[in-house]
Amino acid sequence: MASNWRKIYKALKAGETCCLLLIIESIGSSPGRQGFKMVVFENGDILGSIGGGTMEFALVEEAREIIKQPHLPAHFIKRQIHQGRIKHGSGMICSGEQTVLFLPLGKIHIDLISQVLAAREVGDQPVLSVNPTSIELLDSKAIQSQFQHKIREKEWFYKERIGQRPLVYIVGAGHVGYATSRILDLLEFEVVLLDNRAGLNTFVQNNTASRKEIIEFKNVAAAIPENPEAYVLVMTHKFKEDRLVLEQLLEKEFKYLGVLGSKRKLEIMFAAMIQAGTDEQKLKAVKGPLGLSINSQTPDEIAISIAAEIISVRNAKN
Repeated sequence: MASNWRKIYKALKAGETCCLLLIIESIGSSPGRQGFKMVVFENGDILGSIGGGTMEFALVEEAREIIKQPHLPAHFIKRQIHQGRIKHGSGMICSGEQTVLFLPLGKIHIDLISQVLAAREVGDQPVLSVNPTSIELLDSKAIQSQFQHKIREKEWFYKERIGQRPLVYIVGAGHVGYATSRILDLLEFEVVLLDNRAGLNTFVQNNTASRKEIIEFKNVAAAIPENPEAYVLVMTHKFKEDRLVLEQLLEKEFKYLGVLGSKRKLEIMFAAMIQAGTDEQKLKAVKGPLGLSINSQTPDEIAISIAAEIISVRNAKN
């Protein structure tokens, strides 16, 4: 969506209008998830997706009719139920529901979009806040999670940290770390790469990580603060270093904490840690071996299995 905000800004500066379609709630097997966005421009261009299919086609046509109007209409929400031809039905039969925000944008919103772009330039994550009577940009601290919403008849609101990319720490910049960094960057994750080997070629050549740092693994706790929304992948080049890193992170809360290695290696490592006094229940929460079981062998294949597991965790419904 980063480049889409710039395209919205250019269109509005040129005197054109557009309509942002944004899913503010999704339930069940809805093809679109909360935060999915699509922009329909006056010149006919379309960017993004809110789930595809007949539902998306119909909503795009509705957005096109909206931006043709001589006066920019107010924003509104529309509920979609994916159970065939019923009231509020989307025409799809996949079950589930989603609520879509129609946000027509014109010259009166230039300042708002400009603020979004300015905040992103300095690495901030402003909060887009919309309710029936207002659209505004709030400080990034306005909400603790990425999304916050409530829908109750005519009383509703939606808040989202704009541009927030899920944060992944990769501890170990070897070949698997290098491949995993590339794939996660393509999937719109923000990657922080940590290693203790200065001059390592796969560390130096990695240009997809948002941040790279050489540290002593005994200090990894300071480099990776607790974050219930962050993912941590431990893949150092030594058994002892994996354990050293893991021991420092077990007491912290993360969305995902996993270790690369064979099942046998991890069994031995976990057994040694338990014998040394580590809480066995905390170790049970550690993902290991990293990644889904797809018979992966090469670094790229292993990276794909890891990315697939992270996607599964990220997209899981609580």
